[in-house]
Amino acid sequence: MHYGQIQFKKAHVGSMGSTVAKLRVVLQILSGNGDLCSGQEQVIQVTALQSRLLDHYKLGGVLGEGSFGVVWSCDHIITGEEHAVKMVDKVETPFTDIMREAELIRTLDHPNIVKCFGIFFDNCFVCIVMDKFVGGDVVQALQEGQLMRAKSVRVGKRPEPSHAKDRLSRYPVNLKTCNDEVDVWALGVLTFGLVTTKFPFKGEGEVRNKQILFPPYVHDECAEMISMMLKKEEGQRASAADILRHPWLDGTRKTTTMLLQTSFLSENSGLDGESFQEAEVDHEVTRRRLSLIDRMQQEHLTMDPAANPTASRRLMNHTKNQFFIQTQDATLYYKWIPSNLLRKQNSLHRFLDGRTETDQSGECLSLSPPDVQLLDKFLREHNIETAKFGVDRAKSLQALAAEVHSGASRLMLDAANYKKLVRVVDVVVLKLYDEQDRLLVDMEEHFSDGRRRPTRRLPGSKKETTENIRQTAERILEETLNLDPALVSFNLHLVINQEEELDSPSYPGLHTVYRKEIVTGTVESEDPELQKKFGLGVHATGWRASERGCTRLLQWMTEAEAVAAYVKVDVESSVSSSLVQAPIGLKEEELTAYLTELKVDVSQYGRQGAKTLKQLSDELVKGEVQVGTDKNGVPVVVSEVVNLCIHDPMRGEMLCQYKQLGSGDCAYEHLSLPCTTRRPEENEFLVAKRILKRRLRINPNTVILETKVRRLQEERSTNAYPGLIFVERELVITANLDPQVPHSRMRSSKTSAIKFVER
Repeated sequence: MHYGQIQFKKAHVGSMGSTVAKLRVVLQILSGNGDLCSGQEQVIQVTALQSRLLDHYKLGGVLGEGSFGVVWSCDHIITGEEHAVKMVDKVETPFTDIMREAELIRTLDHPNIVKCFGIFFDNCFVCIVMDKFVGGDVVQALQEGQLMRAKSVRVGKRPEPSHAKDRLSRYPVNLKTCNDEVDVWALGVLTFGLVTTKFPFKGEGEVRNKQILFPPYVHDECAEMISMMLKKEEGQRASAADILRHPWLDGTRKTTTMLLQTSFLSENSGLDGESFQEAEVDHEVTRRRLSLIDRMQQEHLTMDPAANPTASRRLMNHTKNQFFIQTQDATLYYKWIPSNLLRKQNSLHRFLDGRTETDQSGECLSLSPPDVQLLDKFLREHNIETAKFGVDRAKSLQALAAEVHSGASRLMLDAANYKKLVRVVDVVVLKLYDEQDRLLVDMEEHFSDGRRRPTRRLPGSKKETTENIRQTAERILEETLNLDPALVSFNLHLVINQEEELDSPSYPGLHTVYRKEIVTGTVESEDPELQKKFGLGVHATGWRASERGCTRLLQWMTEAEAVAAYVKVDVESSVSSSLVQAPIGLKEEELTAYLTELKVDVSQYGRQGAKTLKQLSDELVKGEVQVGTDKNGVPVVVSEVVNLCIHDPMRGEMLCQYKQLGSGDCAYEHLSLPCTTRRPEENEFLVAKRILKRRLRINPNTVILETKVRRLQEERSTNAYPGLIFVERELVITANLDPQVPHSRMRSSKTSAIKFVER
């Protein structure tokens, strides 16, 4: 069981006696005994499945975070009552396990178990609203020594089990899905920590081989009971019912048991083992959860425009003379500055002097066999059988690696499911109408070898990494439809976003999500020849277009005719996307194995000023650096930053960050370009779009990216990374506001503010 499955009231952590009583409650649940429901029917009203948390509660602040989810404070919108909401992460926990916990908490009614006020099923979280207690949790109490100050413990009387079987028989799924041996083991680990403040084992090796020892202050009967719970062979391990009957816990002892001595804290300082404390949550996991919760809140606001009149303008910062954005760690201030003044700034001179240190666009770490092996391991960890890649018509693993590196696709997590990895392809789809309000449909493809393939779809194409939506739409018109863009007027202010998931035969087991941007346009011409060529007349029906040896049959038809031909016409905008960046980096053990494979002496880390392997692992997980080999096979560690030079050609100005306000109101004034670290699997132009959308809140479709990338690179040895050459690389990408997209930048001295969670 997860430690968080039974939520004990946190206000009562002052004595070991209450903790013993709570342990007994859990054992009664596992053994099928104990009256855990009230004598009357429960009055807890669980919200309907289709209802969302934010329809009923307003989120406050983060109370805590663990491996399986995050806990926020929340206030009921109507009553104002304050509660805690546990938002269980669907990525980290199988949905069946989440449902078991939710159902268990919902049905329990016991003084030592928090009360459930509602369960809400949002896209990426199962939200369990419960009592909020301010007394801290057990781990915090252990760290502060609250539990250890108890000098004696008298085991109290357990609840009468008179109606236990009747009550629990109503919820047989809880008992059937409970793995008694595994859960007793987990409780044994927890109990060991409660009485020693240490974990009994440091890692898997000790779990298999270590014989646990107890400090002298632990009573013999207590040590015996815990040892019974931590038997390595499941067949020899005590059951929950056995533990309940154990003399230390069953309440039959008539005298006070001295569990802890007053000298505990001093004696405890020499114990072997890791401190009993919550494991640090992965940086990427925390960032992912904050991103998804931010999306929840933004989606809730956009569903009620009256409550948030600026919701439709969230990505309009390019229209403002200056603005600031509040991230998790700092407040960043930006403004447009005349370009001729910036060229005199020493801090920006190296980005603007026009010299190119490295002119090979797209160069980065080589995809050497170890890198492909890491990709293979990553895919298999997400239940994708890579052995099927490269077989028959399927593409190879190397092809997928190259595809991701080029930006043609990317690997992302579907946060609405447990460890579900998907391949994401960005697509632009055109919904074109003529003057008769007929819709253009791509009906069939004719190939040069005589083959024909029915398509029956709206015209579309993959979106290149350097393109905005207008550029892709015009490319579709010219290359796919052989249609002059001058004949088409697009409504670029009304773009529908939609996600469609399909099983891709190119990579078996790896589903592809086509992330579509659907733009509507009208085709018009008064030229009779063009009307005839493109079927724009009343009696005309369409035309044929040629593209790279393929002829397309394009046909105008009413929407009713298109629906009858099984064309997907009705397009609805998708709800808040559940797609998030896939986890990156290597855990410490994985990093050790990888560096050893690269012939790097890992024993040098953590010595004489070198970073520890844990520190390097943290940097990899955060995306601050990446480890691999250069084109010559030399092991390197790379810090790569993408800088974005955004110009407004109409005004002759460039966007710069001019101030940063950190914690404690510590201000740092310095002119710099908008920038961010590039993740190892990320194409540089996708990084530029991420800067626009996430860091600047500017719609990437209002900007034109130049395809040439300037690279400033420095290589050196450093004591921080023994055995690795440190490569410091800065990429400079130039962008211009699209002159065909109206901007009307405001002339105001006021600074506009947008607060968001950086993703």
